[in-house]
Amino acid sequence: MSKAFDSPFFMHLYFYKPSAENTSKNMSHISYIGMRPGVDLGTEKILDESALEDNFELDLEEEFYISPDSAAGHVKYAHERPRSHGLFSSDEVNNVKEVQQELNSHKGIVWRGILSLKETDAIRLGYDDREAWEDMLRSTVPLMANEMGIPESNLRWVAAFHQEQGHPHVHLVLWEKDPKRQRGLLTYPETKEIKKMFVSEIYGEERLRLSQEKTAERDLIRHIAKEDLVKTVELMREVRAEQKQVELEMKAAGAVRSVGIPPKLYKETNVELARKLSDLSAIMPQRGRLSYKFMPDDVKTKVDEISDWVLKQPAQREPLDKYFNAVEMMTRQYTFKPEQIEDAKNKAFADIQKRVSQIVLKAASESQKDNFMNVVPEKAQVVIEQFSQATGAPEDVSQAVVRNSAQHLRLLGFSKEDQIELFESWLKQADLRMNAIEINQLLDNEYNQPVIDTELNHSSVSAVLKFSGKSDQEIIGLFQNRMGLNSEEAAALLQNAEQDLAESKELFMSEKDWIRFNQNMGTNEAYPWRPEEISTVIPEAKQSFVENLGKAVFEPEMTDQERGWTAYCMAVGLKQLGLSSDERKEIMWEFASKNHVPDLNRILENVEKVETNYLKKPTWEKITKDIGIKTEYPWSIKEVIVLDRDKLAEAVPNMEKSQPKQNDKEEAKWTAEQFVQILKAIQTDPKHVDDKVKHWNSKGQLLDEKELPLSNADKRRNDDVEVIRKHFGIKDAQNETVSNFAKVMFAAGLNSEEVTKMVKDWNVRSNANIPESKLDKALTSAEKYCNEIKAWGRVPYISKKDFQNVCKTLRVNAPWMWKGDREFREYERNAAMGMAQGVWKSIWRGIEQERVQTEAKGKILQQQLIREQVYRQQQSEEQER
Repeated sequence: MSKAFDSPFFMHLYFYKPSAENTSKNMSHISYIGMRPGVDLGTEKILDESALEDNFELDLEEEFYISPDSAAGHVKYAHERPRSHGLFSSDEVNNVKEVQQELNSHKGIVWRGILSLKETDAIRLGYDDREAWEDMLRSTVPLMANEMGIPESNLRWVAAFHQEQGHPHVHLVLWEKDPKRQRGLLTYPETKEIKKMFVSEIYGEERLRLSQEKTAERDLIRHIAKEDLVKTVELMREVRAEQKQVELEMKAAGAVRSVGIPPKLYKETNVELARKLSDLSAIMPQRGRLSYKFMPDDVKTKVDEISDWVLKQPAQREPLDKYFNAVEMMTRQYTFKPEQIEDAKNKAFADIQKRVSQIVLKAASESQKDNFMNVVPEKAQVVIEQFSQATGAPEDVSQAVVRNSAQHLRLLGFSKEDQIELFESWLKQADLRMNAIEINQLLDNEYNQPVIDTELNHSSVSAVLKFSGKSDQEIIGLFQNRMGLNSEEAAALLQNAEQDLAESKELFMSEKDWIRFNQNMGTNEAYPWRPEEISTVIPEAKQSFVENLGKAVFEPEMTDQERGWTAYCMAVGLKQLGLSSDERKEIMWEFASKNHVPDLNRILENVEKVETNYLKKPTWEKITKDIGIKTEYPWSIKEVIVLDRDKLAEAVPNMEKSQPKQNDKEEAKWTAEQFVQILKAIQTDPKHVDDKVKHWNSKGQLLDEKELPLSNADKRRNDDVEVIRKHFGIKDAQNETVSNFAKVMFAAGLNSEEVTKMVKDWNVRSNANIPESKLDKALTSAEKYCNEIKAWGRVPYISKKDFQNVCKTLRVNAPWMWKGDREFREYERNAAMGMAQGVWKSIWRGIEQERVQTEAKGKILQQQLIREQVYRQQQSEEQER
């Protein structure tokens, strides 16, 4: 690279006078900068910053001297991601051809420029992504043009951002709508002033901060006596040390805005990785859960092969080795045994392999899909405006849950008075989102109606009894005396009810609260909640399916292979609907008596042995069509956030060793409350919980012991309604509405804070009154889902039916804001090439993120151990005195 590019900010401007040859070159240059591999297409706004754009970048020096009308200037769309171009301007750039046509008819001078920063400066200043450059150019290019004597009203410009490792940069092209300026070359004063404009904008915030710090230091020195100068200098050192500590803690928490720009993926490696992904997608199942452990052996073997191959590439091996060094350094803080250090490194490698395998699987799966959608900006704006004023709210599931509970308790023989007493006890322990008066009114209405004609829902009733505070002995007695169950069946139901109770007590904190808690604790642990998809059986649809199977008949033209596959799916469906092994066999053999099913015994044995998951909707629709029945999809699918207890358990030891950071009493009390709940989530002995909280408090001594929220201070549970709802198969309209509301807003371009504020404002305005904890869970889940979709180069999307339903619920008449892009169909033939880019960058960034976080954690652990040693020494000295 030339030395010119080593400067903190590089700018080179040049011009092309009007001629047929130069017009052709300018048109090719637009295609080159806007559609070449490596251009940022403006779709990545994701937590891990993984991207999918092509990355066959040339070195900047080679790029600068490349002929714009050469083959490189005409990069074919077949090697692009599923967005048509990466051009941006002061207004929306619809497509490359429009810009080229405008330049083709332009009769004046065209100026081109390249603006570049060092990667380290770009990361520090926040200019390592397209959005920052876009904002900067939109404010600065009109000033630049004005300096050239071009008014903004006569200005046209486009630019493209290239995320090149070492020197992220933008290409700028500008011209006059009505050519006036005759001189192409910029004078030295013009060039100097234009460069000054860009530098002022890019470095402005940093310079302002440094200036304010220096001013504050000078003012402080002026107002102190000479004898205090030494103390002042020491104070300033402490402030700067504290700033470095905050940066270190942010890295340890994984809150790093960027870990840098991934290395190039050269064409030969890209082609090979794309081929491997394509081969994998060809043997992957078309149905079932996208998880490594559920994959057939041949798929696992192929995934392992690809993961190992990627991790052995030199560009990936370098950060991997640095990560292992960081793991070793952190491990040496508490052990020097070679076998333990090696175990820690092996565990780290296994974790990386697991994550890489999942990335590979996801990429192969995405390359099979063909449903690419785009958002129409004008319609998205209308949707945002209408959703921001929505007043409609979904039905509160709490009434349905309480009503169903009352009906089934009545079937069990409970009188109205018995139920009033039970619900009073339950309300003391949990928030049912209804008060005692409302529940009593509901019971009055229930006992004025005939007893419902339905089977007793044993699992629901057992959970209600447990939640209401009935003793195990009372519950067992009711099971045996009123349900007629034997002791083994009663014990099994009681065990399930205890699991339900544990689920209702499940700990949850939003990411924002988790960061706040860690800052107060002086720790930096990774967020231990993850998104997961759960299914709930809809009883009516289940019953309809089972009844319809009695008249089901295979399509006559189906082959034996197709019949076997359909029968396997039917058996899996019956299993996931909760039918026992004997019930499945009876139903399937009855079906086989009317239909030829090849090797049914083997199918049933396989379904019995393997872990299965609910059938996806397309699979369900296909098998019901193949056997000639019509029935509703029998599962309600919900995206939830679940606690990773292992990750939380790994974080707790560091919390116990931590030195409290907060000085405010109320904040200390809040932190203590969260700490108690965290300890209770992994500790069964209340005394251990109380001892650890007291020890933690003794380090900061902000709270008296009587102010500590110890383990016996149980809070009312918030999730009883959710747990019981699943047992009854009641659809959660609230969660569905919030989830789809959020997904639509993320797709429309709003950020996390904007979406959260909009949804919470609606919750108040509409009187939906959805509990804060439920809102946070739904919003967190929706955001993680959208980030995952964006990570693979797609726009978050909900079906037209779901969009219409959420609009109906919110009482808005918003337009459908997505459209299919015909250009995407051309992309489908080369999807694996684009997915290979995503795999490469995701893996590199993931390893780098782990390295940075582990190095920071190691330093903090070292600090904590030193503080702990000092604390023990002080305690020992006090005892001796």
